[in-house]
Amino acid sequence: MSINDQVTDWEITHIAQVGGASTVGAGVYFFKFKSVEADVNATVTFGGAGLGLGGSVGGGTLDGSPCIIVECQPFSLMDLHGCWGIAVAGGVALAAGIGAATFAATRTNSAGEDEVLFLAAEAGGQIGVALGGSSFAGRWCYLNRTLDTYVNRPMTSAARWLQEVVVNATR
Repeated sequence: MSINDQVTDWEITHIAQVGGASTVGAGVYFFKFKSVEADVNATVTFGGAGLGLGGSVGGGTLDGSPCIIVECQPFSLMDLHGCWGIAVAGGVALAAGIGAATFAATRTNSAGEDEVLFLAAEAGGQIGVALGGSSFAGRWCYLNRTLDTYVNRPMTSAARWLQEVVVNATR
């Protein structure tokens, strides 16, 4: 089992978010995606821009409960990585408060049609500071894959030159 296995037993937990808007804005959400069938427990982000009013900084739900999965097609973390999606959220909190959010991811299938990978929702107590609401469109990102891409990429010639300068300067 791996990050390439397409499964439907996903448990999606909203961990944290930061965002703001004064008509136009942006936000980043952090999630834990767990699947027993694929033996996966990974951090995934959603970053988007759109319309809204207000801002928020904080965590997910007070009790740490996962989102309610409304709809789910079989997908893997690698299917999710780079997918377009939406986040619609609203809430009021000062250390603790109430809020609600809906998250979705879509992809284009082999027939060229858009399909929803999942639609998830949460509502109830939340941690953090928030006031307002927003509707953002953006991309999903499997963090471990992104880190692998940037950490393990070959050095550019400029980076090699800088490394040589530093090594020669310390001799």
